[in-house]
Amino acid sequence: MSDEVLDEYGRTFKEGGFFGPVSWYRNIGSDYYEMHAYPDQRIHVPSAFLCGDKEVALSMFPEGLEVQRQFVPGLRVEKILPGAGHWIQQERPSEVNEAIIAFLSDIRSQI
Repeated sequence: MSDEVLDEYGRTFKEGGFFGPVSWYRNIGSDYYEMHAYPDQRIHVPSAFLCGDKEVALSMFPEGLEVQRQFVPGLRVEKILPGAGHWIQQERPSEVNEAIIAFLSDIRSQI
């Protein structure tokens, strides 16, 4: 990421704070219990998964991709970008955009 982009993120967080960006993480415990109210936890709509091979969740949950495949029968794309980490949209914007556009084009052709 360029210094200009990093500076923009810094300005944005300085103005708006971190409450919104970290709210999902603050509620992860509540979300875990509330999701059990829904019996079918699978995602059936066409889906794509993109991450970097340095994504921390891949090392925290080595079986995570296999579990994901079981719960996301609509998974059409599973792309892991070499050398990228958690914030792939900032680290590799062109490749992420290309993958998203290809995914959307594919599902659009099936409508």
